[in-house]
Amino acid sequence: MANCFRPDNKRRELWAEVLWGTLHGIAVLSESGRIPADGQEERLDFLVTRIADTP
Repeated sequence: MANCFRPDNKRRELWAEVLWGTLHGIAVLSESGRIPADGQEERLDFLVTRIADTP
């Protein structure tokens, strides 16, 4: 997953770990019903825009 980030990003392994952990957490919490399924698209959009640093 680190290859998803620019090679000149010195912290790309850290970004990959944090992103993977976040996605895994969302998936586990959604699957177990601990977070509502109806907000899934908004959560993922929020995560992607924060990582991409876009509005």
